[in-house]
Amino acid sequence: MSDQNSTVAAATTKVEEYSQPGHTDDMNLLAFQLHGENGLGRTFEVRTGDTFVVRGGVPHGAAAIEDSQVIDVFPPCRMTT
Repeated sequence: MSDQNSTVAAATTKVEEYSQPGHTDDMNLLAFQLHGENGLGRTFEVRTGDTFVVRGGVPHGAAAIEDSQVIDVFPPCRMTT
């Protein structure tokens, strides 16, 4: 879901299927871990109920440690091409 102010994305990740290599985003990312556990590179792990921010331009990646559900919010609107 997007408007001129933000993009909100919901994702379900499966442990055997989800691994996102290192990358950067132009804008900040605010994430809510609804269920499960994900690892964010070698930096930290997020579990059910955790909230975290990744600043724009900071390299990061993720991998499912267990099946998970997460909500990502990108303010302002995430531009895609």
